[in-house]
Amino acid sequence: MGAVTLLPDARRDNGWFEILKEVPPAAPLSGPTEADVVVVGAGFTGLAAARRLGQLRPDARILLLEAGRIGNNAAGRSSGFGIDHAHNIRSEGFADTAEFEKQQIALNRAGLSYLEEAVTAHGIDCDWSWTGKTHAACTDRGARDLKHFASTLDRIDEPYELLDADALVDRLGIDHYHQGLHTPGTALMQPAALCRGLATTLSDNVVVHEETPVTWLDAGPPHELWTDGGSVRTPELLLANNGFLAAFGFYRKHLIPVVTWGSMTRPLTDDESTSIGGHRTWGGIPAAPSGTTVRRLANGRILVRNVYSYSRHS
Repeated sequence: MGAVTLLPDARRDNGWFEILKEVPPAAPLSGPTEADVVVVGAGFTGLAAARRLGQLRPDARILLLEAGRIGNNAAGRSSGFGIDHAHNIRSEGFADTAEFEKQQIALNRAGLSYLEEAVTAHGIDCDWSWTGKTHAACTDRGARDLKHFASTLDRIDEPYELLDADALVDRLGIDHYHQGLHTPGTALMQPAALCRGLATTLSDNVVVHEETPVTWLDAGPPHELWTDGGSVRTPELLLANNGFLAAFGFYRKHLIPVVTWGSMTRPLTDDESTSIGGHRTWGGIPAAPSGTTVRRLANGRILVRNVYSYSRHS
């Protein structure tokens, strides 16, 4: 394989990460070592893989390598929705294969249940709540999408609540939308806090190294990985670095990373919260593709996510 030249940007402009109460110093990999399994990437996929491997193979030595800080990566920059079914049903054939969709929803719910078990068992403080998600429309196109959404949910026997403009004001406290659809099976959370909590509650046989970007890979097995401060040799390698897979020689010219942008307010004052009205916590997503996500957070802040662009190398 050779040199890994495309590395994540380690800038600290993630609101979720910046409002964490306490983040201990990183422990980068130092010197040569060996492991039974190495997982590269500590987003949701890498954290889940390391957790399950640690449970299934308690005698194995597992290394989890993260290029930056856990919670400051893509997983920790999400809008914090744990969804049970499609975030935005855009395909006309969504419910054409009803059994497949039911199986997918069951799988998603099993994953959410597994995640909630970890949050509950370890007391992970991440504002986890089964608030659901509200699909909101402010255009005729969005209203048509919601109508289609409702019909497909009917076909797969999924619960939902239709909301008119007044009901949306009561729930969200804003009058921008004129039609909505609420589904109850989504969990909302603080994603950076969730990632940090998952990382600190892994099995004892899982060793986490942050600020440890892989800069060179010799694919085996055995696989040999080099970082700025050390190296590791392993018979089993899991790449959980998503858009950076191409930098490791996989799916070159097949991946097109897309990013979206968000902003987070300071905590609202009591007077400001009262003047807005609505529920104190909620998650709103666009009815039409490429719209705006808005969350009102338990800590009194408001998150707004909008605008898409292609990821850049610099």
